[in-house]
Amino acid sequence: MMVACAVLVVLVALVSQIITVTSRSINASTRKLGSIAEMRTVLDRIGVDLSARLRRTDVPSAFSKASTNDSLAFFSEVDSYDGTRRISLVSYRINASTYQLERAVVATNWAGTSALNFSSTSTLPTVSDTDYDVLGPGILRLEICFLKTDGKTSNSASADLSDVAGFIVAVAALDASNRKTLSPAQLKQLAEALPDPNEGSQPISQWQTEVKKQDFAPGIPLQAARAVRFFQRTFQVR
Repeated sequence: MMVACAVLVVLVALVSQIITVTSRSINASTRKLGSIAEMRTVLDRIGVDLSARLRRTDVPSAFSKASTNDSLAFFSEVDSYDGTRRISLVSYRINASTYQLERAVVATNWAGTSALNFSSTSTLPTVSDTDYDVLGPGILRLEICFLKTDGKTSNSASADLSDVAGFIVAVAALDASNRKTLSPAQLKQLAEALPDPNEGSQPISQWQTEVKKQDFAPGIPLQAARAVRFFQRTFQVR
């Protein structure tokens, strides 16, 4: 009887361990798939907005390069919450406090007989913090590069984008479970651990190299640091 009880205890312990390991593996896979799905949704939305972008030499675009996170703003023929014309100023940014991707859509208005002078900043709609809505709650990093007409990748482009064949947009995401373990300062540190790409390089290739380093994001829990996922897409414009 004692031997049978001992064997039963061992079997229960083994089964319990197998269930625990399997559960952790399933949870990790679920979080990974969730991050990938979110990044795809975000890039799909950016693609829709870019595909409807106004392609006129007198219509400005703002693809702002900055240390760590970039931002972009452009006019697109997409619907907004208000406005008298189906042309909106679309803007994307990473919120500097929450480290989440936000999108704003601001309507343009003009009378039927008067033209809107896009090239004059006095006539352009302004984007305020209240105009932004969270689009990617798990996205903590946004990087933009330009695919030039000569096939090379660059961090800069001409003002009228005449030398640009496509936009390269890369995002990095961290699932909600791991985000909860990090403070805002740690989220900032994690985003900054993913460097701006060198001239001629694409973001995702450098990020993949960085995360493999032993000293990647020091001070960040290893589980969270290893849970960062990347996605990149090129949007052709010509």
